[in-house]
Amino acid sequence: MSHQNINFLTAKEVSQILKICYQKALAFIKYSGIDYVRIGRTYRVEEKRFYDFVLNGTIEIDLEQLELENIKKKGAI
Repeated sequence: MSHQNINFLTAKEVSQILKICYQKALAFIKYSGIDYVRIGRTYRVEEKRFYDFVLNGTIEIDLEQLELENIKKKGAI
């Protein structure tokens, strides 16, 4: 069995890379279709998968629309 280092990015790091606000980065992680892990209250994505997705991904998403839909589902609107 081989062991390899797997690096994860936080929502804050994703926001800095994509130059978007933290909330949009969090929405990207949660709703883009990329795999993520939740540890406590933080969300993390595997760094390699994140870059593969950003560079080669074919899913286009409207983060603002996704946020609105999520808010509506929670009954806040």
